[in-house]
Amino acid sequence: MNIVKNILLYTCISSIFVLHPGLNKGNNFITELQYLVYGNSLELLTNSEINTNKLSIVWQSVEENSEVIIYRLGEEINKIPSATGEQKLVVYYNNRIIGKIDHYKSTKNQAHKYLLSINSKSDAVFFKGEVIGPSAFKSPATTTLPLASL
Repeated sequence: MNIVKNILLYTCISSIFVLHPGLNKGNNFITELQYLVYGNSLELLTNSEINTNKLSIVWQSVEENSEVIIYRLGEEINKIPSATGEQKLVVYYNNRIIGKIDHYKSTKNQAHKYLLSINSKSDAVFFKGEVIGPSAFKSPATTTLPLASL
């Protein structure tokens, strides 16, 4: 019985180390395993002045010339696809582009977290985006648009 407990303990400890995001690099077994566990995730942060029913987020692949609607009418309807090459996450508010994240992914199955912040203050909409993972990207500046034009 002690042997079984030790095996389970070592398996759990090993899993924690193997699934550490710092090992999510390259194209290997650990990267594939992390992608299966974490996948690509979207985190959308808004304040109370943003009507999430007016938001839509579209993923675009430049190489494949394709797009997938990720978020629409207040809910995530598709997961962000896993593909290599140049990609974009385009954010629309009331059918107008308020921001985008350009992103190059060198390995297909790498787990990334896409963090988007959309806020409104003083009759303006502020967009900021970041990709967290091996092919990280941070928007260089916050996009600001007048709310009245949207």
